[in-house]
This record gives sequence, structure tokens and C-alpha cells, in this order.
Amino acid sequence: MAEPGVSYMDLYEHLQLNGHKLVASVPDPGWGSIVGYALECGRGYAPHGDHTASHCGIEVVLPNGDLTRTGMSGMSGSKSWHVYKYGFGPALDGLFLQSNFGIVTKMGLWLMPTPKYYLSGSVSVKREADLEPLINIVRKLLLDRVIENYPVVANAVSAPASFPTRDRWYQGADPLPEAVIENICRETGLGRWNMRFALYGSEAIVDAQFAAVKAALSGIHDVYVDGCKYKGDTPRDKSPAMDQSQIGIPSLDLLAAAKWKGEAGGHMGFSPVSPLIGRDLRRQCDLLGSIKAQHGFEYMGGLIATPRSTLQIFEFIYDTADEQQVRDARQGCETLMKAASSAGYGEYGSHLENMDVVAQMYDFNDCATMRLNTVIKDVLDPKRILSPGKQGIWPRANRFKDKKVLDRDCPEARGTPK
Repeated sequence: MAEPGVSYMDLYEHLQLNGHKLVASVPDPGWGSIVGYALECGRGYAPHGDHTASHCGIEVVLPNGDLTRTGMSGMSGSKSWHVYKYGFGPALDGLFLQSNFGIVTKMGLWLMPTPKYYLSGSVSVKREADLEPLINIVRKLLLDRVIENYPVVANAVSAPASFPTRDRWYQGADPLPEAVIENICRETGLGRWNMRFALYGSEAIVDAQFAAVKAALSGIHDVYVDGCKYKGDTPRDKSPAMDQSQIGIPSLDLLAAAKWKGEAGGHMGFSPVSPLIGRDLRRQCDLLGSIKAQHGFEYMGGLIATPRSTLQIFEFIYDTADEQQVRDARQGCETLMKAASSAGYGEYGSHLENMDVVAQMYDFNDCATMRLNTVIKDVLDPKRILSPGKQGIWPRANRFKDKKVLDRDCPEARGTPK
């Protein structure tokens, strides 16, 4: 069971100090809240890396002060709180994911038994055009459960080896030219696209799975596949940082990326969802990459692959001391969101500043989803106590259009503020 404020680093230290043979799925970086990350539908990299799917039973304080629990935890003295998600009646957990309907105070969390072995694998392809076949092969490997974790695919500009500051590679204000990207690949040994994945189990199973991965990828010209095998309980100081997050060892290494354009680094993410199909992902990358370039940012592409979809993380990295860069990042991010929505790619999460814009993307049947959300908000939180505006969900008195308060039942007030 986890409570708010417990970080992935706290959990890792607890498991290590108490000798538990368990692995928590961790994100990059690993300083976040376990509860908060699950509630925001975050992802990690171990086989149970769908953190939302790995929670089981939550305790919630409602806006009226009432304390409730979901699933089997709704029964006093329940022996099954943490082993069975559902109870009797509606499954209410989803009401408290990415919402402002209650405050979660406890959460059951599923962990993975420490495997006997794990293999940290890497793949790189040399050409931009190789992204499509790579994605299509990875989809089959995931659906066949040859790879059971959540692989990460990143281009050369966003891969960790290239994170020395941008000035190391290029001093111009425009996005990195093609020749500079090729130089990054030559000097770092990266491909144009690079994948990180992991395998788990007995040594024989890991070896067989790795052989299957290499065979499946062998059809891509000049593909590079490598892997390093470890015992499941290998301590932190016996493996390189790049091989650790997939076995539940958290770090802050990825924060170095924020300094790409200066010491006072900041970032704003845009996270569209796409089918895990090569042509869809290529279309999405081309569309959104061109928009980033128009706003003065290179395409730093990174995505988390699931068996059927991919969550792409477009990061606008800027120097917070440069007002123009901050404005460009905000404008570029909003332009990306609207372009992605028009092309059918919705965002699964966003910065607080962009929540109203993202909420408007979900416009089926004249924003029926938001109408339902606002009905629930008015019932559970009539006094407007909890996080007004989170996820674009505003209490009745805060629904504005042209700075005028509108009643929820007025047709013009449907959906979120415009």
C-alpha cells in the first residue's frame, strides 16, 4: 500500500533495506509520487509498467469530507483489498484518475517478483525510413509476448547519449540541420532511431527471447541489436545507469536533458497517442516535427510502446531565462495540440496550462464527455473545493465564455471555456 508523497526512490530503498524480492516499475526520472503517477495514467518500463492498471483498491476523501474506498477495500476487514480490483456494484476507481473529484489517500499497488535474470537490450537503425519496419516488428514482438515490458524508442537528438548541451553540437538558433544530426550519430554511435527494451525470467527463457528478438529484427538493413544480461537482484552499483530503470532502479539522470538549451532549463511536454503501426507513427512524426521546426525547436522524438498503441513524448526544451524561448514553446505546444487533434491523435495528459485546450479535443457529440464530467463535478463538489479546472473540468460558477459566467444548462456553456 502506498500513500501520497511516497516516491519511487522511497519505495526502492524500502524494498532493498527490508530484503523484499520485489520490483516496482519506475518512470524516468524516478523522483515522482507513486500515487500521483498512477492517477495521472503514467507509464514505467517493467512488465507491470501500466501504473494505472497496476493499482488495486483506493481510499478517497470526497469534497464533502466523506471517506470512501473502492473495490474490495470497501468492506471492513477485507482480506482481498490488494489482490482483486473489483467489489460489488459499479467500479468507481476511474472517477479519480485524472480528475478533480476526490483526494486519494491510500492506494494498493502491485509489484513484480524479482526475476532470476533480466536482459537490458538496445536496438538502433541507421535511417529515418527504418522507423516504420522497426515499429511493425516491435508490435508483433509485444503481441506475441516475446517482449513483455514497455520499450522506449527515441531519435538521435533525444537519446540520452546526446544530452551534452546543444552548444556542443550546434550554435545556430534554428533547429539542428541534417548534417549536425548525422554528426551526432557518428560521434555517439547512435542510430537515427534507438530502442531500449528488457527481457525477464530464467536464463534459458531470456536467452531464447533475445534470440527471437534478433531474428525478428534481422530483416532491417544494418540494424544493431545488443543486450547485457544480469541476475535479477544485481545491486545498483553493479550495472550502468542506462540498464537500471527497467529493473525498477530509479534515478534522476534524465533531468540532464532539461539543460539542452541552457542551465536554467525548462520543458513542456506534448503526449499524443497513436496506433502502434509504422505508417501512423511516421505520419504523426512528420506532421508534428514540421510544426516544431516552424517554432524553432528540433524534433526530440521519444515514445513508449505498448502492444497496440504508442505514447509519444514531444518535449519543448527551452531556457527559462529566455522569454522568447518560453513564448515560442507555449505557442508551439498549443499549435501541436490542435494539429494533432485535427489528424485524429488525442493527448493523454498535459501541462496544467493546456488542460482546457486538450479537453476541447474530446468533442464527440458536442463535447458529451465534458458535459458528463461537469455533471459529476457539480454533484460531488458543489462548493468548488477541489482543483477547479484540472483536466478542463470547471465548477458551475467558473465556466466562462468571454469572461462571463454561464450556467451549465445554457447551450453555449457546453464543453470547456473557449
